[in-house]
Amino acid sequence: MTWHTEVLNDRMAGYIGLEREMPYTLALLLHPQHRREEVRNRAKNYLAARRAECTRSPNVAHAPYHIVIDPSDVCNLRCPLCVHVTDPKGRQRTRMSMDQASRLLNKLGPLALRLDLFNWGEPLLNPDFAEIVAEASDLGLYTRTSSHFSFDPPLDWDRIVASGLRYIVASVDGSSEKAYRAYRKGGSLSAVHKNLRALRDAKQRAKSVWPVLEWQFLAFRHNVQELDDVRKNALELGADLIRCGGARAEMGSKTMIASADGVARSQDFLLDSSHPLSEYDVSGAKRRVEELSHCRWLWGKLAIHADGRLAPCWNGWRKTHDMGDTNEAEPLALWNSKNFRRARQLAETGGDPSCSTLCGPCAHHRSFVPPPDRDDEPIGDMSMLANAAQTILQETGHLVGEHLRQELAAILNDPEVTCP
Repeated sequence: MTWHTEVLNDRMAGYIGLEREMPYTLALLLHPQHRREEVRNRAKNYLAARRAECTRSPNVAHAPYHIVIDPSDVCNLRCPLCVHVTDPKGRQRTRMSMDQASRLLNKLGPLALRLDLFNWGEPLLNPDFAEIVAEASDLGLYTRTSSHFSFDPPLDWDRIVASGLRYIVASVDGSSEKAYRAYRKGGSLSAVHKNLRALRDAKQRAKSVWPVLEWQFLAFRHNVQELDDVRKNALELGADLIRCGGARAEMGSKTMIASADGVARSQDFLLDSSHPLSEYDVSGAKRRVEELSHCRWLWGKLAIHADGRLAPCWNGWRKTHDMGDTNEAEPLALWNSKNFRRARQLAETGGDPSCSTLCGPCAHHRSFVPPPDRDDEPIGDMSMLANAAQTILQETGHLVGEHLRQELAAILNDPEVTCP
């Protein structure tokens, strides 16, 4: 076992299961009814992308179905394994403007299913965060973010809840200030707890289950003994689920070097390989062997930095690894550009450790980055789809109309849209 998930809110158990097992079908089922004319196009694009993920052609004829946009690569913490500490000159820090975010959403949103608004920085440091989420939600995108929650005074959580945000991860790695601050340098556990209470209270005022709150606990040598107390805190502070797992090696270089070398660099923090939550075995190899097989990004998922430049995946940090600039070219044109086609070829042909792009050494070392969500969700089983819709109705009270189930049934039975 590496990562472990425990549902704390029984009422949301069915929904949380769907979020994990069928993330893209879930996004379709939660599509706003006033935008339902786009459901068919989105589903067809998704299935075309799934076919491409199987054929692995360097050329693609579809749009990405999962978008990662970093609203802010600025952060007020200095976590020791993060690029803000290990590679501070990798790129200039900025926050994405509302105009820039709106332009990207209007270009990529109509065919995408899910939007992750986080990556290298603290997304809630962008003052336009709630407005970006609201626009994405209105386009029918399933929105998710991740935050360290260490702000004092607390944020305006009523505004964030009202934005339509579906899911938020709180990264909280301790039950004592000492253990928490050993990694979250510059943070405050008491400030984190204040913000978690404020979010819980805002959801209660709005009588809303959104956003689902995941408490994420990165296990290190110095904090793993606090896991039981952290679970109690998560229950008290309104978390719907808790996920715990061993921390990974230094973030900025882990795709460019061999796994064992990255572990050696980070050994002071990482769990011993004998611990059941450790991500690595005694040799320093990844325990999640499915990540060694192939790249799971370049055919369906797209990452965009706060400055509008494209990365091959969400582990691309350095500006020298960027694949293009959406301020100068259309994002969908860049998606099938020479740079991306070359990256797809490298991913499938063993890579090149001397290559200037991120994808060359990544493929050479088999250091493939996990995708934002599982990329093997079952497709084409209408009984499963019907059960998913019914579960959402039961667990959240969200009105998933019969028209959506009928429309999806027509899509999945369309001879032009074959499942991979």
